[in-house]
Amino acid sequence: MQTFTLGWPRRWPFHGLGRNDLLRRSDRVESFSVLIFGVLAIIAMPLAASVAASVYDLEVADQSERAASIHQATATVVRQPEALEDYALHTYWSVPIRWDVDGASREGATISDVKSKVGDQLPIWLDRDGTLTTAPVTTESASADAVCVALIVWTAVIGVCGGVLQLIRWRLDASRFDQWEREFRLLADDGGGRTPR
Repeated sequence: MQTFTLGWPRRWPFHGLGRNDLLRRSDRVESFSVLIFGVLAIIAMPLAASVAASVYDLEVADQSERAASIHQATATVVRQPEALEDYALHTYWSVPIRWDVDGASREGATISDVKSKVGDQLPIWLDRDGTLTTAPVTTESASADAVCVALIVWTAVIGVCGGVLQLIRWRLDASRFDQWEREFRLLADDGGGRTPR
């Protein structure tokens, strides 16, 4: 019967931090590099959270400012909507609408994810001049944007650290291969220069 066991990887990233006399300088450099980049990855978490908090505060402040200058109204669909391109397997519609501002009628178009019919009533957002505008950012949307920014920042830091670490490993591996080749040549020259007794 054949058995096997699962153990630690042979190339444990922190094996170069020990006191073994057989460890090479390149092993210690690699282990210290892994340790440093691990610390940087942890430090990047509060940095990403701080950036995300700033994004959230800016969007909420903008939301509050816009909420004071826009209001919701009702518009009437005046012509058949036109289908736009499909986004994520969902069709959006350009809907021609008409709305009233101080007794005067205005026309424009809005984007909707529901196909409307002529005569349907749609909620719209208008600025102080009665011009069609977009809806204010919701708190949920601001939170989602902040989370996305945090993930992007942290992933960028991890990506840079991982790239630099890989370059260091490639350089250390090349140095190890060169050292092994020199040692093999010394062994070969030493063995070839001896004469049997």
